[in-house]
Amino acid sequence: MNRVLAAVIAPVLLYVSFVIYGISYRFLTGIPIPQLFSLFGFMLVYIFSLPFYLIIGIPFSIIIDKINKKFRWLSYIIAGYVILILITLVQTFENGNFTIDRESMIAYPMAGFSFFITLKVIETTFKKLYIKYLWD
Repeated sequence: MNRVLAAVIAPVLLYVSFVIYGISYRFLTGIPIPQLFSLFGFMLVYIFSLPFYLIIGIPFSIIIDKINKKFRWLSYIIAGYVILILITLVQTFENGNFTIDRESMIAYPMAGFSFFITLKVIETTFKKLYIKYLWD
């Protein structure tokens, strides 16, 4: 249940992290990026990332939690890179051109890390609520 809730909430955190990245990029380079905050941009990120989180993120999350208990955050970032490579390989077989752009190299690990952060917050919140419920 925690993973499904995290998969539904993680796209929101992913969009916020994209906005923070865009603001940072604009500040560091001085190159204007048009319209960082928009409902259309949010809906676009949410609609495209939600199926990935539900179909790919939840099974990867289960595998990561079974295999690695210590450095879960790093495992989620690596999972983002694995998905990036798999999608790039599929695109390579379709059009014969192997390219990975800079934005994808940032977006996919960021997506994995946002899923980890969301899952961790949900787990901690439910644990605290459960403990409080037991003592009240």
